[in-house]
Amino acid sequence: MSAFDQLRAATARQIAEDPVVVIPMRRALVLNDYDEWVASGAFEAQPACRIRIQDESSSVPKTADTPVGLDTALSKFAITGPSAPLLEGDEFAALGERWVVGPVNPVQYEGRVYKTEAPLQRVTPVPVTRPDAFAAEAIDHESIHLSWADVGAVNTYRVEREGEGGVFAEIATVAAGVFEYDDEGLDPETEYTYRLRAFDCFAYSEYAGPVSATTEVVP
Repeated sequence: MSAFDQLRAATARQIAEDPVVVIPMRRALVLNDYDEWVASGAFEAQPACRIRIQDESSSVPKTADTPVGLDTALSKFAITGPSAPLLEGDEFAALGERWVVGPVNPVQYEGRVYKTEAPLQRVTPVPVTRPDAFAAEAIDHESIHLSWADVGAVNTYRVEREGEGGVFAEIATVAAGVFEYDDEGLDPETEYTYRLRAFDCFAYSEYAGPVSATTEVVP
């Protein structure tokens, strides 16, 4: 079996391991008065196809053609076989949501397509609730305790700390169901500023904070 056939077989196995059967809805393409192909008419059901839906993908870059409001770093992606049963603009229901297919990217090996990937955007995004009651309190001369209220229906909480020049950087990912974090190994008698946001596998909430606390004096 050639390397290409191995890659294509691996893609088929990947899709088979975690398949999602969808019925794409597609509008017909017609020529307009300017000899341009444009979508026309109502969405019509296409033959069902098996795809795999996964988080993120480095193979689909964010370009000028990316649908407005789509952040490819946070989105779900559809992985299909080389026949590309999904086309840009298709809509379908899966995972309790309605999706629209973004630009389809053919992934090639030695010039031949072995799979296709496309970013998926929720037709009706659900805003992620911002964490409430975010607070910071010094524990001792090298630790600060952060706490916040339960948001619910989130995947993780992302903690960021302010660095030089007022730039915030992520320092911790906290699992759902945990509502506190201890930032340790800090300098004594130093003020630290934090902000927090929730993530639900699809999008981030607005930031909570900033909040600040000052580490204690070395005993």
